[in-house]
Amino acid sequence: MHKQNQLTISDPTVTTLVKRLTNNQQEMLGIIIEICEEKQQQIWFVGGIIRDYFEDRVPTDIDLATDGDALALATELINRVDIAEINLSFNSTLFACSISVANVRLFDINSMRHETYQEPGKLPKVETTDSINIDLERRDFTVNSMALGLTTDVRDVFLDPLNGKVDIRNRVIRVLHDDSFLDDPSRIFRAARYCTSHGYSISPQIEISLSETNPDPIFITQARLHRELLLTSQSTSWFETLLLLDKWGIWQRLGLRNVTNHLTACKQLSVEELDLEEMILLLTLNEATRNRQKFLSKVELSKASRKLISGSVDIFYLHNEVLTQERLDRLSTYPDLWYSLIEKLQDICLVDLRHSVNEWLNCDGFLSANELNQLGALSGPDLNQMLAILKWAKFTKTIASKEEARSLVKRMVTSR
Repeated sequence: MHKQNQLTISDPTVTTLVKRLTNNQQEMLGIIIEICEEKQQQIWFVGGIIRDYFEDRVPTDIDLATDGDALALATELINRVDIAEINLSFNSTLFACSISVANVRLFDINSMRHETYQEPGKLPKVETTDSINIDLERRDFTVNSMALGLTTDVRDVFLDPLNGKVDIRNRVIRVLHDDSFLDDPSRIFRAARYCTSHGYSISPQIEISLSETNPDPIFITQARLHRELLLTSQSTSWFETLLLLDKWGIWQRLGLRNVTNHLTACKQLSVEELDLEEMILLLTLNEATRNRQKFLSKVELSKASRKLISGSVDIFYLHNEVLTQERLDRLSTYPDLWYSLIEKLQDICLVDLRHSVNEWLNCDGFLSANELNQLGALSGPDLNQMLAILKWAKFTKTIASKEEARSLVKRMVTSR
């Protein structure tokens, strides 16, 4: 990782930033600028690409801001380019477009906007603006609040109204106002990723807002929490990010009580990336069922994902001998998922689960239903209950032979 205070990178120019783009991006950017010139509207590089320039990194987020209609601009771009598999998505709430080719995002084009948060954690009320400075002032961190003009009237104009360049050099994450995390808690996750993957530290202002003296619940939309967890799981520093968020008390404020010890116990993990289900499983594995279900309700998940996580937890506890007959019987609802769940859990839980699951699958309690009838067990619910008791007794090694199974059944029949 670069030590930023040793870098002497001059202010960016259009030429220096364009050189960092792919051929497809360069071609499309030329067309975007051409369209804006025709419409007499401005277009600016904003955010990530400028931060990456000062960090001497390959740009990953190419964000553009215009004082015109972002959707009209993106649509005109699609009509003019001759590139296969190009796709446009539009968020009408945020006036934001995303351009991708073959499912690879190349540009985000946003109308300049002003945001007002009327409720903590909810999406803001958004109004467009023709001022790039107003647009920069509504962003998350100072290091993302810089802009570089692309069209002729503002070409090579570099704006840094909040001293983001200085904070990059000092490796400090600083929010733009005291209520930043209250307005949009997803910024907390972003700050943690910057700290663990980019070598930043948080400002004293943020430390105060995240202090243990502020244990209030975090209000965040399902979609936003889903996105931040997904982005964290895809980061090579995902484990350090989870630990840092735990240190800041974020998991507790989201209703999880037992994350710390489990994360500490999993320090041996060497997995570079997790998928979303694996990350949620890791966070909720040691939680009470009620806490886990509440947390799952806060994340935008499919029914399949919820079932996958619930099944994984059951199998993990099966291996760790937190055994109940109810839990083992519930596993029978996941027959098609068992082995894929086992594979998913191997690296996360550092255990070998296949033996335990096979043992339960093949466990028959020593006696058949006919043999139970011959010993006086009645058909119906009583018979099914006895079969279940025998299976449990064999699995937990309470009985070890047919003779011991017969003896147990005779005692149950006599007691009735």
